[in-house]
Amino acid sequence: MKTRFYIGIDPDLTNTGIAIWDTEQKKIQRYYSNSFWGLVKDVLAGENKNITYVIEAGHLNKKSNYHINKHTKDNIFIRETIAKKVGENHAVAKLLVSFFEENGISYIERKPLNKQGMKREGAWTPQGRKLFQKSTGIDTKINDDCRDAILLVFGI
Repeated sequence: MKTRFYIGIDPDLTNTGIAIWDTEQKKIQRYYSNSFWGLVKDVLAGENKNITYVIEAGHLNKKSNYHINKHTKDNIFIRETIAKKVGENHAVAKLLVSFFEENGISYIERKPLNKQGMKREGAWTPQGRKLFQKSTGIDTKINDDCRDAILLVFGI
């Protein structure tokens, strides 16, 4: 069966980004944020036919604990906080994979996209915003979780 919809998921403990790409219309149908349990309820409420979920899987990176930049190099509290959040997000992605496998739902794990030049120190650069708008046609203000979910599935 051919996949019509790809649903991108940028997992987060509190604010998971979700984007729905329609392969027939070749556009993002919808994007929004939800909690982990809200996402699970959405998946269970749907038919999941012709749908493949695309999960951002940072845990597939060989190294994901290097968080030193000019703002964090002297502050161990900031580095530990970042590492904790990264670990939580990896756990959410792994739970989603387990949930999809357990329920026979089609999914793909993708490493986070390289956003060099688009982001600097965790924030989107003006050039990154322009490139995103030009590529996707989306010019409204959206949060990073939704933006990352869109980038996971855009153009599949």
